[in-house]
Amino acid sequence: MDFANFQKVLIISLFYHIFSVNAIPFTRTSSVERRDVASQSDHVISTIVNGMDSKARMFYVIVWTHESSCGGAIIDRFWVITAAQCVFGKNVSTISVEAGDFSNARSRKLFSGVNKVAIPSGYNVMSMDDDIALLKTDKSLRAFRMGLQVLPICEEARDSGTILGTCGMGSQSNDRILMYPSVLQETHYLDAYMPDCPPRQLCTESFIDKSSICVYDQGNPLYAMNCGFKKPACLYGVASHWQGSGEVLGPRCSGQNIFTRVVPLYDWISHTITTN
Repeated sequence: MDFANFQKVLIISLFYHIFSVNAIPFTRTSSVERRDVASQSDHVISTIVNGMDSKARMFYVIVWTHESSCGGAIIDRFWVITAAQCVFGKNVSTISVEAGDFSNARSRKLFSGVNKVAIPSGYNVMSMDDDIALLKTDKSLRAFRMGLQVLPICEEARDSGTILGTCGMGSQSNDRILMYPSVLQETHYLDAYMPDCPPRQLCTESFIDKSSICVYDQGNPLYAMNCGFKKPACLYGVASHWQGSGEVLGPRCSGQNIFTRVVPLYDWISHTITTN
């Protein structure tokens, strides 16, 4: 084993030790039980297969449309980032944002309408390049005393082997039966080079066994973790799709998870926010 691979094995071993000491057993509830506090809908919500209970990620939001929902993140007091596929072609009046502490099923949530959607010109529905969208909310997401936080955009790429995390509302079994959790779920990855991955996308697999983003996880934030692995440092990507997402039979969520890199879009994101 060369030194670089030894470092990665050591990082993963330390990571498991840190996150598994106080692990809470995973429990599932029905959609009605889970959504009985400040909810708009009983539709299926963002899910992560075999995730672990997450700490409070006060930047995480759910983006609702009339048809379904996606994940997202607060990146400015009036702006949320999500996947373009979640809102592309949708009337802005049908989109809303739910924010709050999703690690606490009984916590108060804030709902906001959306008055503007911005999608980069490079978004391609076939290749899924630049699969991000910015949503301007009709009320400040920092004006309410709920502890909501902004997740800053990473300005540059991190070194190979950087620990990355993503969070979403739950876990879904791979037998195509939707299951709901009561609290926010999280899974983790290494930023590793994949030779067949398009340059504006990040293709990776969770090093937590059989863990994956899944149906309605599009738009979930992917964040680089600070040293120590417990606190997100900055937004590194946005969940787009996963290997096997087009399969009709068999496990629907397995293998590589694909995220849109935000570093190449940093200037576009900054310009959109400052000029609108």
